[in-house]
Amino acid sequence: STGFQAFTMYIYWLPGTHGLSSAEFKVSAPSNVILSTVTANPDIAVSLGTLTAGTAVTFGAICEGAGVWVWTHHVSCFLTSAVEGIIELVPDPTAIPPFLGYASCELGNPPYPIRKFTNICLNSTCGMATQTKTWGAIKSLF
Repeated sequence: STGFQAFTMYIYWLPGTHGLSSAEFKVSAPSNVILSTVTANPDIAVSLGTLTAGTAVTFGAICEGAGVWVWTHHVSCFLTSAVEGIIELVPDPTAIPPFLGYASCELGNPPYPIRKFTNICLNSTCGMATQTKTWGAIKSLF
């Protein structure tokens, strides 16, 4: 297709039962993606940096989540070509050491790494798994 293709990216977190007080990450996007309008969760009290350089956000006195999905950002994006690429969260390089994770609402706000559920695959399937063995061959392994 020709021209810019618009889409929206949502950044959500699923903290453990102790909730989420802050998050630290960077959005890695290929050069054929323009991150346009960024909407931050209105409950964020402090935000440092940018999504593409590395950011840390804090919800202040409010503890978010506690086992439910919490969003930090909604981003309007434009895809400028049909070149394949991946948008993903990576460690914030401005943190020492670089970190990708969140701090819980437990006493002292201990940090936790995240387990990424998805990346955004552009013009590709992100290496979709394919069946190369028969069911009988798999059963014979056990």
